[in-house]
Amino acid sequence: CESVAGDHFSFLDLENGRTVSMLADGVGTGQEEERESRYLIETMERLLETGISEKQGIRLVNAMMSFSSPKDQFSTLDITSFHRASGNCTFLKMGASTTFIK
Repeated sequence: CESVAGDHFSFLDLENGRTVSMLADGVGTGQEEERESRYLIETMERLLETGISEKQGIRLVNAMMSFSSPKDQFSTLDITSFHRASGNCTFLKMGASTTFIK
């Protein structure tokens, strides 16, 4: 019965020719879950914009969330990164269940 969803998403075009889409699931609804998933997306955006790779970024935010979250459960993160010229695509996940590609 919450009025605030706990999810956030982002599409980001990087200077290195890659487009990154991200989905953070705050694992529930409410203000706390919304804040956590928004923080996760904004942190990843900043890391990627400074030139850190998607793999390095997800490792950093995973470590940050593990140490800073007082609860056992925190936001999940799905990242799809594709190169606009070559079409190569990478899927990365943090704490989320299986992805199905159809």
